Amino acid sequence: MKACTMHQKIHDFIATDVSSFMDTCLPLHLAHRFSINSGVTLEGPSRSSDILSLLDSLPGSDQWQLLKVLDLEGCTGLKNKHLKNICKILLLKYLSLRNTGVTQLPKKIEKLQCLETLDIRQTKIRAFATKSFFLPMLKHLLAGNKGSPSRSNNNSHGFEESPATVELPSGTRRMEMLEILSHVDASNNVNDLIDIGQLLQLRKLGVILDGKKAGSLALLFKQIEELHGCLLTLSIQINHPATSEGTVPETDKLATLSYTGTELTFNTEEFHHLKSLVVDSCDITNIDFVNIGAAPKLEMIIWSFASNIETLSLSGIDHLPKLKKLELNGDGDMAAMRRIRDAHPNCPVFKHNSSHQREEAGTD
Repeated sequence: MKACTMHQKIHDFIATDVSSFMDTCLPLHLAHRFSINSGVTLEGPSRSSDILSLLDSLPGSDQWQLLKVLDLEGCTGLKNKHLKNICKILLLKYLSLRNTGVTQLPKKIEKLQCLETLDIRQTKIRAFATKSFFLPMLKHLLAGNKGSPSRSNNNSHGFEESPATVELPSGTRRMEMLEILSHVDASNNVNDLIDIGQLLQLRKLGVILDGKKAGSLALLFKQIEELHGCLLTLSIQINHPATSEGTVPETDKLATLSYTGTELTFNTEEFHHLKSLVVDSCDITNIDFVNIGAAPKLEMIIWSFASNIETLSLSGIDHLPKLKKLELNGDGDMAAMRRIRDAHPNCPVFKHNSSHQREEAGTD
């Protein structure tokens, strides 16, 4: 759960006296959680300084050592020095430093052996204190700033994206419980991508690559093949380097990795979690779900193709028990496609948009 709406009376209580949450008389399941979020307005102008004072007082309190959840999102006054005391909360499971003034994590962060979630988004943290970063219980590593377009000095014709996030640490494979790794920068340590293929619990992956190193994308693809049974979300961002006018960016070499065939084949026991398939290619003329068990949870197929294709082939959709929608975009004889759809036991919704209809929709 990422957010919820609290009852007004509860909100008023929290906003009136936040110090009551430090009361050791509270039930243990409440006393061990302390959240400061910019969405709750607390009374008094010194809110940030009060929080920092509390952090400074940690060593003198036995109760603080029992804390399990610490959310400091939006506390812009938080600095690197305050993390020294936080690293003494050995039972901590959740730590959010999002949108704070922290620029570096201390080496002692690895003492938090129970930590499951580390959120360092919207911070200036670009590397871990040790080359081989290891938290054995870590499940969610959330990092990265949204890149802001900035005009390149060498390229007067446009803008380049400037992503900023933490570097991918070495030895990631040792954190076997990782479920979310997003986003990490593998521009300078391409070989560490090999570790990602060993994270068999990984559900969400976000990686930033250097456009000058075309081989890194191929290496990443190999690791993704190892994760086909668990990965649900994948984001790959290519950091395009600035080039002088008249030169060809080395990222054009990535075109050699593009699929140039005309057929997509889904075999048995592949893509267990796939729910939506969008094919936007003028070259694909045949999509085949070979046998029962291929993409068993697929609910929607959207296929866009060139207007001059005479023959289209879509076979094996009767093996898709969850299929609810089939949408085709382009010109061609749809009679065969309608028969395939009519033969499906679910009788999925069928939609066809001709090239003319798509052009009109694009001009609205």
